[in-house]
Amino acid sequence: MKILLVPTILIEQNWQNVETYSRDFVELIGWQERGPWQMARFGSKEFYAVQDLIPKDMIARAIVPPPMAGEYLLPWAEGQVWWAIQGWHDGNALDFQPVTGQRANVLASESGWLREICGDGYQSFLELRHADGRSTFYLHLTLPRTVRDLLDHPVQRGQFLGELFGEARFATDCGRGLSRHLHFVTSDRNLVMNGYLLSELAKVASCCAAPPMIVSSNVKADEP
Repeated sequence: MKILLVPTILIEQNWQNVETYSRDFVELIGWQERGPWQMARFGSKEFYAVQDLIPKDMIARAIVPPPMAGEYLLPWAEGQVWWAIQGWHDGNALDFQPVTGQRANVLASESGWLREICGDGYQSFLELRHADGRSTFYLHLTLPRTVRDLLDHPVQRGQFLGELFGEARFATDCGRGLSRHLHFVTSDRNLVMNGYLLSELAKVASCCAAPPMIVSSNVKADEP
């Protein structure tokens, strides 16, 4: 059993500024042999003392991001066009929406360590921790079983992370929205993706008046 503890203030703020608090998350592993459940923090001496008791296919032994694939790419499929509908908000967040009629699949922008910050049965909030010290976050996703099997494991750039939550208007424990969109957060506002400087893209994002149309070159990775 794995538990992720996040600061209460982050939940009370409706997950705003998640990038500020991400290093404060505490990951615990729980086990029971006889008697009460025991808990150990990932990476602690206690964790390493008991990890050999846990079947290898049930736990990732260390939180080490995989090597970078190269440049960061926008988190949707090659050739697709998405709108940038909102600039910086809730900290380092941008909103992207697929042009009408296109698939709403979200892909990993770079290789990284995948974990779920929030899952409420309707939508999920994912973090990818990258080898260069940055993190990217993906909110308003529905996760199939194949993606859930990848949580707490390294994934490659282009890995399918899920589909956008299907409701046009929604409010669940992990987030709310007035349209079907990707709430994308970065720990670095000066991140460049597909040649787009996000800080510049944020200036021209618009929900209504001719939102910029952004093309990705990300390629869906082969299924494991």
